[in-house]
Amino acid sequence: MTNQTQDYIVLKPIAERFKEVAATISDDEIKSLIKEELKEQIRTQVDFGSTIAQWVEEMLDCDDSWFELVTNCMKESIKNKFK
Repeated sequence: MTNQTQDYIVLKPIAERFKEVAATISDDEIKSLIKEELKEQIRTQVDFGSTIAQWVEEMLDCDDSWFELVTNCMKESIKNKFK
């Protein structure tokens, strides 16, 4: 028996089982799983405090258009929270 044949015999049942399980998961569930995993990675790997502080400092050192952009984003965010 060749290695290719042996691999096929071993992996075929696993592939069939995976196919069955994958068929039961909806696209929305997959999106939700990905979204939750990204949130967790961001939550555990990004230091938002220092990152945001650095962005604000860089923006405020530039011209006034950045200040207006940040202000408008904050206002829109607050409006969206209260909708």
